[in-house]
Amino acid sequence: MRKLLATLTILLLTACTTPDEMRFEIDEYIDTYTVTTEDIFGESAEGGEITKYFEGKQLKKSEETYYGETGKSIIQLYYNKGEVFLEIKTKYTYNTSITSPDFDESKTVKAETVIYH
Repeated sequence: MRKLLATLTILLLTACTTPDEMRFEIDEYIDTYTVTTEDIFGESAEGGEITKYFEGKQLKKSEETYYGETGKSIIQLYYNKGEVFLEIKTKYTYNTSITSPDFDESKTVKAETVIYH
């Protein structure tokens, strides 16, 4: 009986998938999903867009990008069975306005926050 329980425990543990593994799997197959993109107005100075990735009717990932004169923000949401399991917020801050002659993309600062749900 103990061997059976040990075997079942091992099988259950190896069947469990971590949020990071699920994220990598979604990103690996991203090119096979149906993609929709919509503009977002009123959320930032320069507008934005949301891109959604579907496997059949099931939403797998959404990516919101908000543009500004001095940076941009990207919010990636990863879904499993209709529920968000991972959120990645990335903020890019430019050294100056993108219209300035002093703008230097190599001086952009990137800050990332990862939230597990």
